[in-house]
Amino acid sequence: MPRRPQRPLSTPQLLRVALSSTLAAFDEELFDEPIVERRFVWGRFFMVSDPDGIRRVMQDNVDNYPRIDVLHRVFAFTAGTGMLAAEGEVWRRHRRLLNPALDHRTVLADLPVLVELSEALAGHLARLPAGEDIDIGQTFAHLITAMTGRVFAAGDRDIDPVLYRLGQYPGKYRLRDFLGFTGGRSDRHNEIAEFLPLIDRLRAYRPAEADILLATLRQRQQRMGDAAVALRSAFAHLRRDPWPLFRYKQKALSLAVLVGGAETATARPLYDALAEPFSLRAADNLRLMTQLELSAHFD
Repeated sequence: MPRRPQRPLSTPQLLRVALSSTLAAFDEELFDEPIVERRFVWGRFFMVSDPDGIRRVMQDNVDNYPRIDVLHRVFAFTAGTGMLAAEGEVWRRHRRLLNPALDHRTVLADLPVLVELSEALAGHLARLPAGEDIDIGQTFAHLITAMTGRVFAAGDRDIDPVLYRLGQYPGKYRLRDFLGFTGGRSDRHNEIAEFLPLIDRLRAYRPAEADILLATLRQRQQRMGDAAVALRSAFAHLRRDPWPLFRYKQKALSLAVLVGGAETATARPLYDALAEPFSLRAADNLRLMTQLELSAHFD
């Protein structure tokens, strides 16, 4: 466990420490008091550990506590309308879908396995030499990976590397990931360019989505040739990978029509890239309609 600071951290200290370990930024008061107020350069901050306070913020009066800009900057571009970035009715709809899986009765059948894995971890930690440093984040990442794999895939260990990579995404944050856009930029495509490091990190885990997001950026920058290259790569991934969200498929097909219409030299290569069906056939009608629209731009 990281050493706790003796007193509250200043804004520069917090930024330096929290980027490598959020737990190391928690001083004694944050562990001991149910509600703590702090002031930083960006404004007032409240740390709520009181159960009634958590229930009010997270459930009873959730619309009064929208996610801060930092969370939207880090998660919204890649997670879209997922629980980490959604607000209002979208958040409630996702929560209703998720609630049954969070009910304690749902996991009762899995408890023996979870206890077994927890005991194995406890035994491993007990055998370590006294005083040895432990990376608690990595340790529990492996435990959660093992638990998730056993719940969803029983004894099939092939799923573990996938789960571990998903658990690590998007990797270590840098200061720029948490800062707003500066320099008076008003064009949306320039703002999206700030997310290129996140797109690069996403590519290791979700290459189709990364290509689609890159194509979106290039199209808004009027770099149609580059957008078409990214879209053809995305379509190749979609033919093999059933996991990308349907809305990303829709976005890619809409972009193909825009790009092919704006720069007709890209229309035929995009048409050819859509000749084979995607891994999941749900978007087949849209794929064929996109081909039809693209065919109007070449002989």
